Amino acid sequence: MGAPHGESFCMACGWSGAGAVAGCPACGSSELAAVRAGALVTLPTGKTPCSNCGTLERPLAFRGTTRVGSLVWLLRTRPVSGYWCERCARKRTAASLAYTGLFGWWGFPGAFFWAPRATYHNWRAVWSAPRKPLDWGAWPVAEAASRDEHWSSFDTPETAASEGTA
Repeated sequence: MGAPHGESFCMACGWSGAGAVAGCPACGSSELAAVRAGALVTLPTGKTPCSNCGTLERPLAFRGTTRVGSLVWLLRTRPVSGYWCERCARKRTAASLAYTGLFGWWGFPGAFFWAPRATYHNWRAVWSAPRKPLDWGAWPVAEAASRDEHWSSFDTPETAASEGTA
């Protein structure tokens, strides 16, 4: 599940580099995560549960969307991001598109700037991670690479906090 034209990160041994498609050149593992702008943007199957449905059966993709609500001069924006399976990512993106489509165009700042911008970013989120995933809360590769324990126990920040390891 590595990135065919980008960087990859091996979840088994911690190798990071470009060009790995079939497996890790260091250990041969197929547990590759794609990297963009210093952040993990895809995670292999079975490592981390989907933030929405909790499945371990599908690979996860990092997605970020924006929900905009606007009325006359009032404006509210809410970023929504996470590691979701493709089905949940499309549902979340569709929900953000619908919310912005219904509530984002009723005010001047929303109609002329924020709602069109959010709609553009939400349509991009259907297929890819944000351009700056670290700003949206994606896991940094540097943090994952500095872990000393075995990579197969890669915890989400929520599970690490609940176990008292954070």
